[in-house]
Amino acid sequence: MLTLGPVFKNIGGTITKAKCIIPSSRITGPSPTIRMKTASGNDWEEVSNGVEHSFATAGSELYLQVIASGTTISAKGSAGELVPAIIVKVLEVT
Repeated sequence: MLTLGPVFKNIGGTITKAKCIIPSSRITGPSPTIRMKTASGNDWEEVSNGVEHSFATAGSELYLQVIASGTTISAKGSAGELVPAIIVKVLEVT
């Protein structure tokens, strides 16, 4: 399990929508479970890879959790360059 956060903090409002993208070309093995939350509590919400997510509990910080068993997420590009393997975007702040 990989937990990151806050990935975004103090962005001037309440985060209501976000998206996490893990390119399928970077995943080997079973698809990971992706969860995000917008507060410091334990209100993790499961999200779909690459799909806009509207939070049931909005907040001012964004955390990310990737749960994977038997999965590799590679950050190495096909030509040997390093590229981001996990992209997190805040889509709406109120």
